[in-house]
Amino acid sequence: MGASPSSRKSALLEALRTLILILTAMSVSDLAKACLSTEFDLSRTPLREALREIAGHGYVELTPSRGARVVEMSHTTLRDFFLAALMVYGAILRLAAIHALPGRIDAFKHEQIEFRAALTSSDVATKALADNRFHAIRGDMAGNTSLRPSFHRLLIDYTRISMPLSHVTQRWLPSLPKIIGTGTMRAPDSFALATGAREMGADAILLGTLPYSVPTKRENALSALANDRAANLPVMLYNYPGRMGVNMGGEFLDRVGRLRNICAIKENSGDIIRVHLLARDYPHIQMSCGMDDQTLEFFA
Repeated sequence: MGASPSSRKSALLEALRTLILILTAMSVSDLAKACLSTEFDLSRTPLREALREIAGHGYVELTPSRGARVVEMSHTTLRDFFLAALMVYGAILRLAAIHALPGRIDAFKHEQIEFRAALTSSDVATKALADNRFHAIRGDMAGNTSLRPSFHRLLIDYTRISMPLSHVTQRWLPSLPKIIGTGTMRAPDSFALATGAREMGADAILLGTLPYSVPTKRENALSALANDRAANLPVMLYNYPGRMGVNMGGEFLDRVGRLRNICAIKENSGDIIRVHLLARDYPHIQMSCGMDDQTLEFFA
């Protein structure tokens, strides 16, 4: 006896979600209703219902003249994602912590174990889907009906954005170091990026001064120390006082230079005297040239 129509419809929903998240050919073309109907042995009516359902969750858009089409992944999508993601993620995580009931915590721990196991897989899609489920359960823990739709749409874009990076990291550039920047407007967001860099398998992080905040030398050092703890990866400092308004001077380097992970600095101050100071007083910190007109001096 074959599967019931409801079971076939559920299988179709899951298959469509997976195909969209892992960026298969369907992610850029109209969904062929007739082919899907044949594959899942469904009539057009339950198929249309399935497409309407995933459209409601942000996976596809329905156009009267063209049918169902996967939502686009464009520069507008990337811009909107990065503008909204940190705000929505922050709210979801705070609410998840408040509403963390024992049963939900157990489910979260189970998903965390599954995610860690998936990270050892050589299959990029397996990692991406496990990552998606790991984040989704935090949205369920938050229990907020107003935030949930926005959060689940963000997860769609997050998973699709991370797929190309995972492909590059695993398949095309396995022998080159992957350095992820943690620059952002707010210190907590920078710490989150540092943690994410570690989870994504980065080899190091690029750490600069928070823009516009103009921290004191002590505040800048404390921020660097917190990023180091969050990532626990080799750190390349990025000194760009002309843009950030703060120089990573001697007091800063004396505080953070003793850390095991601080191993390099991209020097973009334009001060040739500082280049000699770094080479003389901090020989254990490798220098990278950040000023094109000083390349010769860096190699001297």
